[in-house]
Amino acid sequence: FKHHTRKFLIDRTRFGSGYFSYDGTGKDLFWIYCGGIILTVITLGIYYVWFFKELLAYRAQHTVFQGHRFSFNVRGRDLLLFAIVAYFGTIITFG
Repeated sequence: FKHHTRKFLIDRTRFGSGYFSYDGTGKDLFWIYCGGIILTVITLGIYYVWFFKELLAYRAQHTVFQGHRFSFNVRGRDLLLFAIVAYFGTIITFG
């Protein structure tokens, strides 16, 4: 369902005279979700940032604007570091 909603919204979005398009498939997303959920459970949540990165990368790489694909160049460990800093920053500021 999420895949069809994303495709519907992106395919009807434009910037100036250029239109966006989305060419991802539900089958690919299904396998990303299956692997991500299983590994997140096995690693007690540690894998979640890499799973989240895979989702963002897939969505970006399958979005096209006037013939040019988007890219996503964030590493999972960068997101993990950000999540750790955000977690401890929240604990410190809200005590």
